Amino acid sequence: MKHPNLFIQIFSTISILFVYLSLSQINAQESIGNNLSGTIFNVTKDSLSDIKIPVTLTQYPIDNSPIITKVTSIDGKFQFNNLEMNLVKFSIKATYQKVLYEKNILLDTSFLEPIELLIYETTSELKGLKIEDETMVITGINRRYSTMGILQSIKVSNTTNQTFLPAPEETGPMGLFRVSLLPGAENLEVQTSLPTGGHIIQVNQGVALTLPIPPGNHEFIIIYRTSYFNETLSYDRRFTLPTSIFRIMLPVNLGSIISESMIVGSTIKIGNTNYLNFTASEKTTEERLQAVFFNLPKKTFIEKLLNFTEKESIRQLAIPITTGIVLISFLGIRLRKFIKIKKNESSQRDDKSLEHSLLSLDSEYTKGSIPHDRYIRMRKDLKDQLSKLDKQEY
Repeated sequence: MKHPNLFIQIFSTISILFVYLSLSQINAQESIGNNLSGTIFNVTKDSLSDIKIPVTLTQYPIDNSPIITKVTSIDGKFQFNNLEMNLVKFSIKATYQKVLYEKNILLDTSFLEPIELLIYETTSELKGLKIEDETMVITGINRRYSTMGILQSIKVSNTTNQTFLPAPEETGPMGLFRVSLLPGAENLEVQTSLPTGGHIIQVNQGVALTLPIPPGNHEFIIIYRTSYFNETLSYDRRFTLPTSIFRIMLPVNLGSIISESMIVGSTIKIGNTNYLNFTASEKTTEERLQAVFFNLPKKTFIEKLLNFTEKESIRQLAIPITTGIVLISFLGIRLRKFIKIKKNESSQRDDKSLEHSLLSLDSEYTKGSIPHDRYIRMRKDLKDQLSKLDKQEY
């Protein structure tokens, strides 16, 4: 009877030990799963970072999640412990040579540790940059105000292993990354995938960017508005970077473009709009391109009048001008009445004078003072004058 008890004791001991070891393993897995480790790799030097760099971990959503900052070790390694894994994503950020580098980690997809954040040495030389595609789309034209909306998309590539970082204090404005816009550009809005840390400056013929451009392909979009005059708009530019493709897309039936440097391609349909497609290829630095928009929508007379009345100076003068017009019209009516009365008075005086002359003529003829032929002729002249006066009165 002792053997069954011994068996029960051994089985209980083994069961307790198994549960203990399982719980320990689960806790260990949870501990490992709540940690995030990574390295900072300098691509230009082809090695892990050899200096200590602060690394920031942002947990999303960030309402109640702390932003944690760690400093890498001398060999470029970092680790964050005891993280909450019920979040949407993490963001790893580090700033090196004034350039912010970032890597986002989505928790709904698998990722491998260590996380690798790439950094680069910087250069202020433009020679490694190239425009792969630049497209200028005329999104619409307001005929009444002679304005057009433009969306300009630029895809730029950095083919080097260094981040382009403008240094205008060394290179001057010509060392900035510049984009040519249509003349008179206003109401600019810029959207970009480039890292933050710079500025977008509007210059005479376009915009200049002081944003850093890391190796790889990047895209940004510029939305703006410009005006045209007399149904035309001239565009003259010099390419600041080698450009593979430059195109202008203008909606069909809203005008056309003439340019010796561009060819007319097949019509492109975007949504419900068909666009004329004007293209130039493989343009080199400093190469010039000229284009003229013509036959753009012309405002009607009514639209010109409405635009004229919208001017502030005209609105300020509207009341006195209207008052003056009414006053002049009133005076004009009174003046016409006055002139008519005077004419009638003059006609009446002339009538009496002619009638008196006619009676005198008859009297002289009766006395035999005037020959018959002369009398007939003079009487006819007086009758004609009386007839004219009668007609003028009516």
